Amino acid sequence: MLIGYEIGGFSQVNRLQNQSMVELVCNYAQPAANQRMLDLYCGNGNLSLPLSGAVQELLGIEGFAPSIASAVDNARQLRVNNSTFRCNDASKELRHLIAQHALFDLVLLDPPRAGAAGIARELGQLGAQRIVYVSCDPATLARDLAHLCGVAGYRLIEATPLDMFPQTAHLETVALLT
Repeated sequence: MLIGYEIGGFSQVNRLQNQSMVELVCNYAQPAANQRMLDLYCGNGNLSLPLSGAVQELLGIEGFAPSIASAVDNARQLRVNNSTFRCNDASKELRHLIAQHALFDLVLLDPPRAGAAGIARELGQLGAQRIVYVSCDPATLARDLAHLCGVAGYRLIEATPLDMFPQTAHLETVALLT
């Protein structure tokens, strides 16, 4: 499945490792037909669109408008009809969803290098049974996992590193929390 992106948008450039990452995310997510999925920092839908056919509803949030345009276009091209993509800051959108008492069964996080510190403490209020966290920075992942496991009450089940750029210090990690 090829996912397009706008100029200035983010995309994994190591196509083979990206495919491995998408497969790992799908395996960790274990989606079900009656579930609602939230993808915070959804970008162009690279990680959530492959899962969309297995869930009832997908809501993707991204702060970069061209990436949302790409996600909408990718969903259209893939004939995905159960998805909504909103351009908004992840922490603002999370506060809005919590105020609406929105519940999600599955949350996918793929924040920028700075991590998800602004949302990790409140994420548990969405009621998700599973969180799949994709990180490009081990330090911010450790910090955010401390909040998710300590404050939000999640438990780290497994984490798998992916060497996106061999012979560099850059490492992607996919973590499963329940």
